[in-house]
Amino acid sequence: MTAQTRKVSRKYGRVPVTSVELTLPFLEQRQYLHGTTLFEALRKHVPSEAALTFKVSQIIKSNCIRIEAADDANERNSHSAASLAWKNGEGRGSLAVVPLDPTHPIERHSYDESLVTQKCSLSGQSVELDVAPPFTFVATLIPMFKTLLKSAHPMEQPGQWMFTRLELDRHPDTIIALGLSLDGVVGGSLARSRIMLGGKSIGALYYSWVN
Repeated sequence: MTAQTRKVSRKYGRVPVTSVELTLPFLEQRQYLHGTTLFEALRKHVPSEAALTFKVSQIIKSNCIRIEAADDANERNSHSAASLAWKNGEGRGSLAVVPLDPTHPIERHSYDESLVTQKCSLSGQSVELDVAPPFTFVATLIPMFKTLLKSAHPMEQPGQWMFTRLELDRHPDTIIALGLSLDGVVGGSLARSRIMLGGKSIGALYYSWVN
C-alpha cells in the first residue's frame, strides 16, 4: 500500500485528518476493493478509542482511492463510494472515499476465508470463533457472517452477500471469544448481526444482497 499525503485539511479533536491518495491491494482474484481493505486504510486516520460507523455505498473497482475529510454526511463528496464516521468524547469527524483511475499492475493479497470458516462453531442464529484468528478483526468477521447467513438464511436467487456497514463502540485491541448473533434479514436483502466479544455486544455488522 502506498500513500501520498497532500496536506492537513482539518482537525477533529487532537487527531489531524489528512487528504491522501492510496493505492491498495485487491484480495485474491477479486476485481474490486474489499471492504476490509478500505476499513483498515481509513481506520489509520481516526482516534484508536473512537466509536466508528463504516459504510460502503458502492463497489470500488479501482485499486486507487482518495480519502477526504468532511464535517458531516451532508458535506461528503457526491462521488464518494465509502465513508467512516467517528466519535470520541466531544470530538467527532468523518472521512469519505473517492475512487480514482486504477494503476497497473494491481497488487494482490491472499485471503483464504476457509482459515476462519473451518474453525467456526454454528448454533442456531449465532456463530463463534474460539481460536486466535489469522486475520484482522474485521477481516475475521466477514467470513464468519457469510457462514452464519449460509446456515441461518440461505438464499436461492442469484447474487451474493456484500459487506456494506459496520458499527463499533470501539475497535478492540485483542480478539478473544469472537461471535456474531443474527438479528434478522429485512426484505430478504439486508442482514444485521450483533458483534459479540467475550460475551458482550460491541457493535453491529450489516450485509446487503447484491445481484
